[in-house]
Amino acid sequence: MEQCNPLPTPFPQKVDEIVKELAEPVAIHKDKLVKEYQALVGSFLYLQLHTFPEISWAVLVLSKYLIRPCPTHLVIAKKLLRYLKGRKNVTLRWCTQDCTSAHLPGTIYGYADASFADTIPLRHSSADTSSCSTELLSLGVQVELL
Repeated sequence: MEQCNPLPTPFPQKVDEIVKELAEPVAIHKDKLVKEYQALVGSFLYLQLHTFPEISWAVLVLSKYLIRPCPTHLVIAKKLLRYLKGRKNVTLRWCTQDCTSAHLPGTIYGYADASFADTIPLRHSSADTSSCSTELLSLGVQVELL
């Protein structure tokens, strides 16, 4: 994977088709494939949490199939690796002095995107509550801990 070409997006185009393909039942269970896939998705979870928040949706989709992945799942996971290769030198930046927008320096702004029937097979929401209320609950718990 070191010689691969980077990709511009974390998940391939034609998302609906790919998610339907990933949701199909897997007939053959290969232990080596499962372990490799689980290790890769576990690494993605770490990266998503600590350095690359933009891969969250792709990691969510991939993590739904940790028990019985097929070779297609591994191919999509490796495409996410190719995206990350292109982002290797991009860093998160906390600007306190040179903010040029309407935002105030030193202030944290949060944005939320609700999940509206994004689970393809049944068109249910992947979140039990709205992502905004979930984030507010999480923030409340964190504030209490401080």
